[in-house]
Amino acid sequence: MTPCSEGNERRLNGSHLAPIEDKAYQFFGATVKSNKKHDKLIMCAPKYKYFFSKFEVIEPVGTCFYAEKGFTETQEFSSCRQEPARHGRHRFGYGQCGFSAALPDRYKKGDERAFIGAPGVWYWQGAIFSQNVHNITDRPNTEYGGKEYDHDMMGYATATGDLDGDGIDDIVAGVPRGSDLAGKFGAPPKNFLLQLVLYTSKLKMLVNLTDPTSSQQGQYCGGSVAVTDVNKDGRDDIIMGCPFYTDYVTVKDAKTQERKPQYDVGKVVVFYQTSPGVFDKTSVIVGEDQWGRFGFSLAAAGDLNQDGYNGKSTIDGIHVCS
Repeated sequence: MTPCSEGNERRLNGSHLAPIEDKAYQFFGATVKSNKKHDKLIMCAPKYKYFFSKFEVIEPVGTCFYAEKGFTETQEFSSCRQEPARHGRHRFGYGQCGFSAALPDRYKKGDERAFIGAPGVWYWQGAIFSQNVHNITDRPNTEYGGKEYDHDMMGYATATGDLDGDGIDDIVAGVPRGSDLAGKFGAPPKNFLLQLVLYTSKLKMLVNLTDPTSSQQGQYCGGSVAVTDVNKDGRDDIIMGCPFYTDYVTVKDAKTQERKPQYDVGKVVVFYQTSPGVFDKTSVIVGEDQWGRFGFSLAAAGDLNQDGYNGKSTIDGIHVCS
């Protein structure tokens, strides 16, 4: 793939060849994810544009490239690029597929998939595609949720893990702009604040999760997410970043002793899977530096300090300053 205009595919438009796509400024490499075994890789260009409807409609559908077998074999997946009935900003046209992506390690034999986040689908409600890596047309997606969910941007962040104890990797998707940027998705009442939604590999909803300690507007919970076994109990846990969280309680003014807001310190919420599919225990880590945006990005880094646990190294590795 050539990430510039020289590599654009051309097709006949009347009597002459014309570009059917635009790779300029496509952000190729904005998303690069491998599986835990590091033998498969997905690389995405969420601002890749495709020309629909007789070359007259140009839309940022996004695209991804999947590599395996020593990276000698590659396959392109543009799950939002579906003709003719799916283009348009009210459908998949502005989906930006590949804004996030995740590759599972545990899957049913013959049903290997890649999970692709598309936060611009359906007026930026967002969606997750479960893309079969060996069948380009097998790409089911999460359903339209009604206009009240416009601009929620589900799929802004994604991660995989066994979230229901069946031995098959599932998908967790961040919804950072739900309910006035606090986070929300799914069937619960409108005032029920949600930041994460969990699905099986077939996109059957498992459970919604929300930070039990705060519904602060604008904290952007779900803007980043990772999955790992934090406490070494054999079950995958979920780590959620809230990079724009403001701490109103920790710091006091030295003279007046009044509470002094610390803006955009950020925080991280850990959801522990106490039994299969149950995440009823949490812990919260709040950032210390104003404007530091702790939790802006997350990675399941593994046991870096060799203490036998993934948790400490993972938490240490997520502080990203803007």
